[in-house]
Parts: sequence; C-alpha cells; structure tokens
Amino acid sequence: MATRIDAPLRRRLTALDSSFLYLETPVNPLHIGSLAFYEGHLSFEKLLDFVAKRIHLVPRYRQRLAEVPLNLGHPTLEDDPNFRIENHVKRYSLPEGLNKTEMIGEVLKLYHAQMDRRRPLWDMMHFGEWPGGKTLVVWRVHHALIDGVSGVELAKILSDFVPDAPDPTPPDKAWNPTPLPGLTERLFAGTRDSITAQVESVTQAGLDLVGDPVEVIRRARKMMEAMVELADLTRPMAITPWTSGPVGNDRSLAWIITPFSEYRAIRNKVGGTVNDIVLTVLSEGAARYLAHHRYPSAGYFRIGCPVNVRRPEEQTDLGNRVSMMFPMVPAAPTNSIERLKAVRAETEKIKVAELPQSMERFSSLMELAPAGIMSMMSRAGTSMFDIGASLVKIAGWKPRPRGLLMPALGVHFVATNVPGVQVPLYTAGHRCLDSVGLFPLAGSIGYGVAIGSYDQNMCIAMIADPNLLPDINRMKAFVEEAFDDLRKAADEADSQKATHGSGPANA
Repeated sequence: MATRIDAPLRRRLTALDSSFLYLETPVNPLHIGSLAFYEGHLSFEKLLDFVAKRIHLVPRYRQRLAEVPLNLGHPTLEDDPNFRIENHVKRYSLPEGLNKTEMIGEVLKLYHAQMDRRRPLWDMMHFGEWPGGKTLVVWRVHHALIDGVSGVELAKILSDFVPDAPDPTPPDKAWNPTPLPGLTERLFAGTRDSITAQVESVTQAGLDLVGDPVEVIRRARKMMEAMVELADLTRPMAITPWTSGPVGNDRSLAWIITPFSEYRAIRNKVGGTVNDIVLTVLSEGAARYLAHHRYPSAGYFRIGCPVNVRRPEEQTDLGNRVSMMFPMVPAAPTNSIERLKAVRAETEKIKVAELPQSMERFSSLMELAPAGIMSMMSRAGTSMFDIGASLVKIAGWKPRPRGLLMPALGVHFVATNVPGVQVPLYTAGHRCLDSVGLFPLAGSIGYGVAIGSYDQNMCIAMIADPNLLPDINRMKAFVEEAFDDLRKAADEADSQKATHGSGPANA
C-alpha cells in the first residue's frame, strides 16, 4: 500500500492550479474524475468505512479553499474544521427501467454538478446496483487540486493491491484541524505572498541572465518559436461542429477498452509510440466522422495533448505539473499507415523543438500575473461563453454542414493520456474491473478524450456536448474502425517484412 503524500499541509495554490477555479462556471465545472466499475456488490457502508480508514493518508482531502478577499492572492488550502466523511462519500440510486445508456446519462447529470467550494473539493458517488452484478463508484476531484498523474497516485493510495489487504496503520493521534484563517489574515498573507512571488521571479530571472545569458537567450528563442508553432497560420484549421459553438451543460459519453498488448503489437510492427497510435486512431476517427456527416474535410486538426513535466521527486505531489503539445494532422480521411507517419512526424518535430518545455516556461510566467487580474479576465471570458450557451439552448441552434461554421480558434479536441496502474486494484475486497476517465469540457471545445491504461487494458473515453456532437457512439464506431484498419495494415506490413527478410521497425 502507498504511503501518505503531499505534505506540508498548508499550501497556496499556484497560478496554474488557481486558473481552474477562475475559469470554472456552473455551466462548465472543471473537476475531473472517473467511473470505476467493481466486481460484485460493494455496499455503501463498506465503501464509507474503507475510505474513512484511509483518509489520513491524503491530507488534502480534509482541506478546503480559503479565498483571499478581492482576489489579491491565490487561494490557500486549509484544514476544514467541519469536515465529515459522509459529505464526500455519498449513496445514489437511479430510476428503475433504464437501459445502460440512459443510466450513464443520469450518472453524468449528477457528476456534472459544480462542487461546493465551502468543502474539500472531492467526492465519491456510490451506485450499488449496476447491470452485470457490478457496483459503480464515480470519483470527482477538482482540477485545481490534481492533474491526471496525481489522480493516479490518489487512486493507488485509496485502494489495495490485494483483495485481503490489512487496514492501514491508523494515525498516532486524532486529527485536530487548525482554525481557518480570518479574512484579515488571508488578505495580508495573500498580498504578501503575491508580492514575494513576483519579486522572487524577477530576481531569479536576473540571476539566470547573469549566470548563463546564452541559455536564457536560447530559452527565450525557443519560447517564441513555440508560440509561432502554436499559431501556425500556414496550415488552415479544419471546421468541426463540436468547436462551432459554446459548450452547454449536457454531456454524452462512450468508451472503448482494448488490451494494451494490441497497441504494443502495432508499435512493434510499424513503429511510433503508443501515444502516436492513439492520436492516429482518434484523428482518423474524427476525420471519418466529418466525412460521414458531409462537413468540410479541408485543413488540419490541432490536438491538445497534456504532457507530464514532473521531476522524479515530484511524482507523488498533488497539484498540476503539466505542459502541452499541439500536433496538427490532416482532417481528411486517409490511409492508416500514412496518418501514423504524419502523427509521428508531428510529435518528433515537437520534441525536437522542445515545445512542451517552452510551454511550461510560458505557464510559469503566469505567476507574475496578479491573481485579481487573472480572475477578472478569466471570468469575463467564461461568462460570455455561458451567456452564449444559454442563448443557443433557447434558440435551439445546432451545427449543420451547410450552416454558419467557424474554424476552431485553439484546439479541436484535447486528448489526455495518463498511464495508470497495470495490476488490479481493490476496494474493500472488491476488484476494480474497469476505470473510465472523464474529461472536463469548456469554452468552445465540445469534444474531449481521456485515455488511460489500467490492468493491462487501454481505455479511450470520449465525452461530448450532445448539442455540438449528437452521436458520440458514431464517433466511437469510427475510432474503432480506424484502430482495426491500422491493426490490419500493421499485420500486412509485418508480413511483407518477414517475406523480404527486413528487420523489425524501430519503436
């Protein structure tokens, strides 16, 4: 069993962590989570007791936000003197007579509700009677607290690796929460920390310039190149229905679970990485979706791909430690091997250009921005999207191939790939059979994909605003079809190599 993580307890959120609070709205909340399907009937009482015995291993789960008046500093996480485990592990039941699709729809409605900021920003939803003799537990944690990698660490801590594991060692003494700081203390501490952080950033930049001016200049050039690469006006952006309007508060979900060994087999036969293969089938599936609905297929998809930038000693830290890369691939359907080559060329170019490192340096500049300005600008933008989503719902507008559609301004969809635990996890003796990630949609990105691996399987979970992408199962079918085509093409290429005596492809 994993040990306790994330100390010391009191910590001011970074600008990146805080941005998920500033950008959140009731229409588009920014928590992340997963559907965990357990073998057999896991009773609510057992689940509650199981989590209660482990809650001391995750101190963050007993802390709530302490916001700074006037947003003169980013919030801190403080002990919640009113913490009760029953407020976070909850029992739910669904109406009778629903099929699985309808049941998932009802679960998503409950999942989508904005979290209460007066309490620690996490919870677990228990659905005891699930088809096939299973139990569904839905995890929710706000994105301000974790990213995908730290979410996996949390899952490991709040799970067992064997069904009959002993209870964890209880804490030496009872938890005694420290009082919440008052408004005046928050105001002065927030102002002080904000000024200190900005002074330290400027000072460090000066020291770096004196110590190694050549490296500073190289980093600045790389960051400018990254911004140019991101804009890339030389390649036209594709027009897609799921980026053609503001995202509303409805969600639809579909997922594909495939043995991880099948991805490795394709990689070994035709090269690339597992992530390259995933991006290949996702982009080809999206291209076939556009063609099927007779949307224009000219231009390129830009895919947002989060990249973990944690150092080895930071792997168990909570919070967000991610950068991004933005591969661009054709939006027209094409040969599966040719698409894989295009994806590989893009990802290799991004690695050579050090785009993720440059984006990390760019995000670190956020620390120089005053919290009040960040909050005000973020909320101004998100409010406009919320108003737009309300107007779209009232008007009954839906994207149509011959309607007024605009090219995406940023990315067409986000595909976040988080390596998971490759052995079974257990909760109160019940094996977790499948884990399905849930990606938060917002702004004008009405389609996103959470890719996760668990227990030697790969899960591709596609989530969408059904007003912008009404047939998520059709998208799923095209992604499955693209994967089958790539697998067959890899087998054929491997057979040809064997016939001509060629060596294996480089992985």
